[in-house]
Amino acid sequence: MGVPEGDDTAPLQTSTGDDGQPFVQGICPTGWAVPSLDDYTELVSFVGDVALLKTATDGYWLPGMGGTLPNYEFEVRAGGRYNSALNRYEDLMTRYCAWTSDFASGINIATGVNITYYCDSSFAVQANEADRRSVRCIRKVAP
Repeated sequence: MGVPEGDDTAPLQTSTGDDGQPFVQGICPTGWAVPSLDDYTELVSFVGDVALLKTATDGYWLPGMGGTLPNYEFEVRAGGRYNSALNRYEDLMTRYCAWTSDFASGINIATGVNITYYCDSSFAVQANEADRRSVRCIRKVAP
C-alpha cells in the first residue's frame, strides 16, 4: 500500500484522480487505486442497488443468491475470506470480502467491505490484517 512493511503508523502515499480527489494507488497499476469506503458508497449510489453489482454469472454465488443484470463493469463475486483466528476459509459463495484503502486505528487491523448474499447493502468492517480478503482496483485516472 506504499508504506514500509510492518509500519502501521506511516501515512499512505496518495495520487490525485480525475475528480481532483486523492487516492491510494497501493498495489494497483498506474491510474488505478485500491477503493476507499467512499468509493464503494459512491458506486452503490450510482447503480442504485447492490444486487446490480453482484455477478449474475452462475458459480460465484449460491444458486439464487447472485445478482441481476445489468452489471456495471464491476462484478462482485462471493470469494469468501480466510479467518486467521479460526485458521479456516469461510463464506465461499455467500460473501464478497475486500480490503479498502481506508486507515484503521489499531495495530494489525485493516478496513474492509462486505457484501453478503442475504443483504443487498455493503458494510464496512474492521478486521485482522492476517485475514485474507480480495483486493480490487478501480480506475481513478482516464487512460
